[in-house]
Amino acid sequence: MYQILKIKLIVLTTILFVNCENPLEDKLNKLEDELESQKIEQENQKELIKTLLFQLTRQQEIIDSLNLSQKQYSDSLNSELERLIENQAQTIQMLIASQPETNENYLRIDSLQMCWGNGRTNMNGVTLEFPVSFIDPPKILMDLIVRQNALGVDNITNSSARFYMNWEGYCDFSYFAIGKWK
Repeated sequence: MYQILKIKLIVLTTILFVNCENPLEDKLNKLEDELESQKIEQENQKELIKTLLFQLTRQQEIIDSLNLSQKQYSDSLNSELERLIENQAQTIQMLIASQPETNENYLRIDSLQMCWGNGRTNMNGVTLEFPVSFIDPPKILMDLIVRQNALGVDNITNSSARFYMNWEGYCDFSYFAIGKWK
Protein backbone atom coordinates (compact mmCIF):
# COMPACT_ATOMS: atom_id res chain seq x y z
CA MET A 1 0.00 0.00 0.00
CA TYR A 2 2.67 2.36 0.69
CA GLN A 3 3.96 1.54 -2.68
CA ILE A 4 0.63 2.29 -4.31
CA LEU A 5 0.41 5.50 -2.46
CA LYS A 6 3.83 6.45 -3.61
CA ILE A 7 2.94 5.71 -7.21
CA LYS A 8 -0.26 7.67 -6.91
CA LEU A 9 1.65 10.58 -5.52
CA ILE A 10 4.15 10.52 -8.34
CA VAL A 11 1.39 10.26 -10.91
CA LEU A 12 -0.52 13.03 -9.25
CA THR A 13 2.52 15.28 -9.03
CA THR A 14 3.34 14.67 -12.66
CA ILE A 15 -0.22 15.46 -13.65
CA LEU A 16 -0.13 18.61 -11.58
CA PHE A 17 3.11 19.82 -13.13
CA VAL A 18 2.10 18.95 -16.67
CA ASN A 19 -1.39 20.39 -16.40
CA CYS A 20 -0.38 23.38 -14.38
CA GLU A 21 0.06 26.60 -16.25
CA ASN A 22 2.96 28.84 -15.37
CA PRO A 23 1.82 32.49 -15.53
CA LEU A 24 5.40 33.85 -15.77
CA GLU A 25 6.22 31.62 -18.66
CA ASP A 26 3.12 32.78 -20.48
CA LYS A 27 4.01 36.42 -19.86
CA LEU A 28 7.56 35.77 -21.00
CA ASN A 29 6.32 34.16 -24.21
CA LYS A 30 3.95 37.02 -24.79
CA LEU A 31 6.73 39.59 -24.25
CA GLU A 32 9.02 37.70 -26.61
CA ASP A 33 6.30 37.73 -29.25
CA GLU A 34 5.77 41.47 -28.75
CA LEU A 35 9.49 42.12 -28.97
CA GLU A 36 9.72 40.20 -32.22
CA SER A 37 6.73 42.10 -33.56
CA GLN A 38 8.33 45.42 -32.57
CA LYS A 39 11.59 44.43 -34.26
CA ILE A 40 9.71 43.69 -37.46
CA GLU A 41 7.82 47.00 -37.15
CA GLN A 42 11.11 48.88 -36.60
CA GLU A 43 12.61 47.32 -39.70
CA ASN A 44 9.52 48.31 -41.68
CA GLN A 45 9.75 51.86 -40.33
CA LYS A 46 13.47 52.05 -41.21
CA GLU A 47 12.69 51.02 -44.77
CA LEU A 48 9.85 53.51 -44.93
CA ILE A 49 12.15 56.29 -43.65
CA LYS A 50 14.79 55.37 -46.23
CA THR A 51 12.18 55.50 -48.98
CA LEU A 52 10.85 58.86 -47.75
CA LEU A 53 14.36 60.32 -47.53
CA PHE A 54 15.07 59.18 -51.07
CA GLN A 55 11.84 60.76 -52.28
CA LEU A 56 12.57 64.01 -50.41
CA THR A 57 16.07 64.15 -51.88
CA ARG A 58 14.71 63.57 -55.37
CA GLN A 59 11.99 66.22 -54.90
CA GLN A 60 14.60 68.71 -53.63
CA GLU A 61 16.70 68.04 -56.76
CA ILE A 62 13.64 68.73 -58.91
CA ILE A 63 12.87 71.94 -56.97
CA ASP A 64 16.50 73.10 -57.30
CA SER A 65 16.41 72.39 -61.03
CA LEU A 66 13.14 74.33 -61.42
CA ASN A 67 14.52 77.24 -59.37
CA LEU A 68 17.61 77.38 -61.59
CA SER A 69 15.48 77.27 -64.74
CA GLN A 70 13.22 80.00 -63.35
CA LYS A 71 16.22 82.19 -62.47
CA GLN A 72 17.72 81.73 -65.94
CA TYR A 73 14.37 82.57 -67.55
CA SER A 74 13.92 85.58 -65.27
CA ASP A 75 17.45 86.80 -66.05
CA SER A 76 16.82 86.46 -69.79
CA LEU A 77 13.53 88.38 -69.44
CA ASN A 78 15.31 91.13 -67.48
CA SER A 79 18.03 91.35 -70.14
CA GLU A 80 15.44 91.53 -72.89
CA LEU A 81 13.47 94.17 -70.97
CA GLU A 82 16.61 96.27 -70.44
CA ARG A 83 17.43 95.96 -74.16
CA LEU A 84 13.88 97.01 -75.10
CA ILE A 85 13.98 99.96 -72.70
CA GLU A 86 17.34 101.07 -74.12
CA ASN A 87 16.02 100.77 -77.69
CA GLN A 88 12.89 102.68 -76.72
CA ALA A 89 14.98 105.41 -75.08
CA GLN A 90 17.11 105.68 -78.23
CA THR A 91 14.00 105.80 -80.40
CA ILE A 92 12.48 108.52 -78.21
CA GLN A 93 15.70 110.55 -78.37
CA MET A 94 15.81 110.11 -82.14
CA LEU A 95 12.18 111.22 -82.45
CA ILE A 96 12.80 114.21 -80.20
CA ALA A 97 15.89 115.14 -82.20
CA SER A 98 14.00 114.81 -85.50
CA GLN A 99 11.06 116.93 -84.37
CA PRO A 100 11.19 120.44 -85.73
CA GLU A 101 12.32 122.96 -83.16
CA THR A 102 10.67 126.20 -83.97
CA ASN A 103 10.75 129.60 -82.45
CA GLU A 104 10.18 133.08 -83.71
CA ASN A 105 12.01 133.41 -87.05
CA TYR A 106 13.79 130.04 -87.08
CA LEU A 107 13.10 126.34 -87.52
CA ARG A 108 15.34 123.35 -86.83
CA ILE A 109 14.75 119.91 -88.32
CA ASP A 110 17.42 117.44 -87.23
CA SER A 111 20.71 119.19 -88.14
CA LEU A 112 19.14 121.61 -90.67
CA GLN A 113 18.31 125.15 -89.59
CA MET A 114 16.31 127.85 -91.38
CA CYS A 115 16.15 131.49 -90.32
CA TRP A 116 14.21 134.34 -91.82
CA GLY A 117 13.60 137.99 -91.22
CA ASN A 118 13.10 141.48 -92.65
CA GLY A 119 15.37 144.46 -92.79
CA ARG A 120 16.00 147.88 -94.30
CA THR A 121 19.26 148.86 -95.91
CA ASN A 122 20.94 151.51 -98.03
CA MET A 123 24.21 151.78 -99.98
CA ASN A 124 26.21 151.54 -96.76
CA GLY A 125 24.51 148.24 -95.91
CA VAL A 126 23.12 146.90 -92.68
CA THR A 127 24.35 143.85 -90.72
CA LEU A 128 21.56 141.73 -89.29
CA GLU A 129 22.03 139.08 -86.62
CA PHE A 130 20.33 135.76 -87.28
CA PRO A 131 17.90 134.66 -84.53
CA VAL A 132 20.28 131.72 -83.83
CA SER A 133 23.77 130.88 -85.08
CA PHE A 134 24.71 128.33 -87.72
CA ILE A 135 27.66 125.95 -87.53
CA ASP A 136 28.91 127.25 -90.93
CA PRO A 137 27.91 130.34 -92.92
CA PRO A 138 24.46 129.61 -94.39
CA LYS A 139 23.09 130.07 -97.90
CA ILE A 140 20.88 133.15 -98.13
CA LEU A 141 17.95 133.96 -100.39
CA MET A 142 16.69 137.55 -100.53
CA ASP A 143 13.56 139.20 -101.80
CA LEU A 144 13.07 142.90 -102.44
CA ILE A 145 9.86 144.41 -101.30
CA VAL A 146 10.29 147.18 -103.89
CA ARG A 147 11.49 145.57 -107.13
CA GLN A 148 13.41 148.43 -108.75
CA ASN A 149 16.26 148.26 -106.25
CA ALA A 150 19.22 145.85 -106.54
CA LEU A 151 20.06 144.18 -103.25
CA GLY A 152 23.24 142.29 -102.33
CA VAL A 153 24.63 140.33 -99.42
CA ASP A 154 28.21 139.86 -98.20
CA ASN A 155 30.19 139.22 -95.01
CA ILE A 156 28.13 136.12 -94.31
CA THR A 157 29.17 134.51 -90.99
CA ASN A 158 27.70 131.84 -88.72
CA SER A 159 25.64 134.44 -86.89
CA SER A 160 25.09 137.40 -89.28
CA ALA A 161 25.22 138.76 -92.83
CA ARG A 162 25.59 142.26 -94.35
CA PHE A 163 22.79 143.26 -96.68
CA TYR A 164 23.23 146.28 -99.04
CA MET A 165 21.79 147.92 -102.14
CA ASN A 166 23.64 149.45 -105.03
CA TRP A 167 21.93 152.85 -105.26
CA GLU A 168 21.10 155.66 -102.87
CA GLY A 169 18.06 155.54 -100.68
CA TYR A 170 16.59 152.82 -98.57
CA CYS A 171 15.28 149.44 -99.49
CA ASP A 172 13.06 147.07 -97.51
CA PHE A 173 13.81 143.37 -97.99
CA SER A 174 13.26 139.94 -96.54
CA TYR A 175 15.76 137.11 -96.29
CA PHE A 176 15.79 133.37 -95.80
CA ALA A 177 18.97 131.64 -94.57
CA ILE A 178 19.46 127.87 -94.56
CA GLY A 179 22.35 125.78 -93.22
CA LYS A 180 23.51 123.41 -90.50
CA TRP A 181 23.25 124.27 -86.83
CA LYS A 182 24.91 121.17 -85.41
